[in-house]
Amino acid sequence: MAKINLIIAETDAAYLKGLVNYVSSNFEDTFRITCFTSREYLEKYVSSDRILDVLLIAPDMFYDGLVRNSIKTIAVLSEANNIKEFNGFPVLKKYQPGERLCKEILSVYYNNNPEDTKEEVKRQEGNIITLYSPVGGIGKSTIAVEVAKKLTDLNKEVLYLNLEDLQSTLVFFDCNTSKNMSDFLYFIKERDENFKEVIKDIVLKDEESGVNYFAPVDSVLDIEELKVDDVKFMLKKLLETDMYNYIIVDLSSTFNINYKTIFEMSSKVIVPIGQDKLSNVKLQNFLKQLDNLHNFCFIQNKYKDSSENTIPNVLLREKKPIIQKIYYDEALESVTSLTYLKNRGSIFLRGIDELMMKLL
Repeated sequence: MAKINLIIAETDAAYLKGLVNYVSSNFEDTFRITCFTSREYLEKYVSSDRILDVLLIAPDMFYDGLVRNSIKTIAVLSEANNIKEFNGFPVLKKYQPGERLCKEILSVYYNNNPEDTKEEVKRQEGNIITLYSPVGGIGKSTIAVEVAKKLTDLNKEVLYLNLEDLQSTLVFFDCNTSKNMSDFLYFIKERDENFKEVIKDIVLKDEESGVNYFAPVDSVLDIEELKVDDVKFMLKKLLETDMYNYIIVDLSSTFNINYKTIFEMSSKVIVPIGQDKLSNVKLQNFLKQLDNLHNFCFIQNKYKDSSENTIPNVLLREKKPIIQKIYYDEALESVTSLTYLKNRGSIFLRGIDELMMKLL
């Protein structure tokens, strides 16, 4: 779904700067912001043929004729706490926590635009969440599988889609079956019209967790031979089946043009990195390949307080914080790690729980 175009008209420049910084840092996937401190420039802007979703306006910026413009939603930003309406438009409190204000803006917008509400619900229920890291051995696949399991705990239908060259699916799930992802990819390349039936015939479901998945490919070439159009067709058709609320895509630590397509089609891309200089260098080189980081979330896995923490300069420059530190869990390095993962009190899974609270 496209971002909501939010226009903020406020004469208090210091307040406006603080609000824009907060929204840009915390709701960048939701809003595209344009702001004005001058009524003259605001009038010129809203009278143009632009798409105007939400106008958040201070009372002293309001003017006659504003309502005649094609603005989907108007809300008034006021210091007064006892006013519910201004000129027939809802009033939002100027001084309140930023998160609450943003949620109130969304509430007013979706109440006024029910069709957009339907699209938002559809988007939320058809999310592609991709796990990628340029750093090998950082625990990306373990995180991907546990994110999938956590979502099934929330009564969501989840497909774990492993697109690694050398797939690790059988480490986490029983893959004893006659059909696997190679069969699925064959139908993708053939553009089979019976897509839904094909999936039902090939996909497996883990009895314990409820996660859906494919057994690994027969040959790494089946993955490497995928073209951009194949990837687009596959993800589009998986969403259109309405069989899954979430698709968790697990990618290799390499990089190719298909990955850029997957990133663009994902609602979120979670990138686990380490806290060492090698992670720093690899992440810097990876990010040079991208044009947009709007849907990227960065986390640190295997984190240790005792180790030096190096945060890449590019994340600081792009104002992309590390949203979660998952602490190093020595038990995961043992041969009994998968049994240990069933212990919901483990250090690692506590980190996953905290991550999920921030993602959803």
